[in-house]
Amino acid sequence: MEHTVAIIAVKMGEHAFQKMIAFYCLCPERFKGQMCEVHMQCWQHSCLHGATCVPSCGLSNHRCVCPIGWKGDRCETGVNVSSAYFSGASYLLYQDGSYKHRDLTKTSISFNFSSVESSGLLLWNGKIYSEDGDYLGIGLSNNHLHVVWNLGWLSRSEIITDVILSGLNSWHHVYIDSLDIEEETLGYFSSSFVGCIKDLTISEKLIHIMDLKEGKKS
Repeated sequence: MEHTVAIIAVKMGEHAFQKMIAFYCLCPERFKGQMCEVHMQCWQHSCLHGATCVPSCGLSNHRCVCPIGWKGDRCETGVNVSSAYFSGASYLLYQDGSYKHRDLTKTSISFNFSSVESSGLLLWNGKIYSEDGDYLGIGLSNNHLHVVWNLGWLSRSEIITDVILSGLNSWHHVYIDSLDIEEETLGYFSSSFVGCIKDLTISEKLIHIMDLKEGKKS
């Protein structure tokens, strides 16, 4: 049973006052914490480097789900990650810290990918859920490379290459240059990517996988 203090603001007419009250959370069996948010098996767990503790029925009473760049029973060992696998329900987010200092009149992007499916979004560069900003989208459409972009106003365009990218699970190299860019994908891509991506380069800068933020579709 844990002790927590709450401050409640009350307004009566033109007068307002705050009152401090104390309350207790009576936790159910196997849970602990101020709000009963921690399973007993993960109380004072041994997971390192921001890993997520998950209760386990094994010899150890918990296991550690490691973040990108770490492995081991306690996520104690650093690893150099050069490629990322996407399950179709996951993504990586990169925010360019040098964006304001770059030459925004052009952008180049290159990467290698290996796909399990014949269609899916590979990369989207631009603002999320915005129809006004510039964007560049790269994906697969029935084993053809599909590129869409918007340079502002009504200059939206798209290209579907004639070359068929034969051989699923084979590595392919993509290089895009000399396009102004900067939204979700406005319906151009309806399926998610399943496969691997590596060697992502934006404006001649190699982007390290461990610098990206993980995410999953809701």
